[in-house]
Amino acid sequence: MLSPCTPDQPGYFGAGATPAFALTLYSPPESGPESERALTRLYHLTEAEARVAVALVNGAAPADIARRHQVAISTVRSQIRAVFDKCGVSKHVDLVQTLAALRY
Repeated sequence: MLSPCTPDQPGYFGAGATPAFALTLYSPPESGPESERALTRLYHLTEAEARVAVALVNGAAPADIARRHQVAISTVRSQIRAVFDKCGVSKHVDLVQTLAALRY
């Protein structure tokens, strides 16, 4: 995953270097009922929110999630906002880092 980067520490990347992006590498967690149950317990997500969170972490786009679960895109967007709120993040990259670190 590639995300914009602005480090707070001058010289962090060496003299004169100005990073534009940070690259995050991770192994996607296994998807399925166990992952979703873990997220439901840890973050008090609904089953639908947990499915959306796992799908996002594994690279699915909101439109793909909506099609797969036969719901409106607006429903998926609402679920994404709820997931972000309950997980204490505000960006997709932060969600990926938070959930991938759990190794659920």
